[in-house]
Amino acid sequence: MELDLNKIKKRADDAKGWGNIDVAWIDNSEDVAVVTIGRVDDDGGTQPVAFFDCQQHFKGGDEMKLARFYAAVSPAIVLELVRRLREAEKAADRMREALQLIADMQSRAYYKVNPKETAKDAHLIAVGALANSTDVGGGKC
Repeated sequence: MELDLNKIKKRADDAKGWGNIDVAWIDNSEDVAVVTIGRVDDDGGTQPVAFFDCQQHFKGGDEMKLARFYAAVSPAIVLELVRRLREAEKAADRMREALQLIADMQSRAYYKVNPKETAKDAHLIAVGALANSTDVGGGKC
């Protein structure tokens, strides 16, 4: 799945004024109970914004789970997630640059000890050492 962070950020920016839509409840005011999201004012009055009905589309009974999710994902939360992801991407770029510098330094040091080795050999050894000492998928270094 591809993420268009600019599009996501724009949509969250456009909806910033709706950040107070953060509560899910069952609305029993009509003949049929409906799962709703909206806000609760200071006096305890509810202001519904959206209603959920999963019966026809997926799995009945999931309305409250879905409504709670939507209520939790406010524009401010999405904007913060976009900001953190962009910061993480910048940090990953800096880490890649640092690892390349380390590999280059290891190559130069390796040549001083083993002058007959080729640049390709030294690079493969340095990269192999880094790969063996780092578990990117597990988040360990």
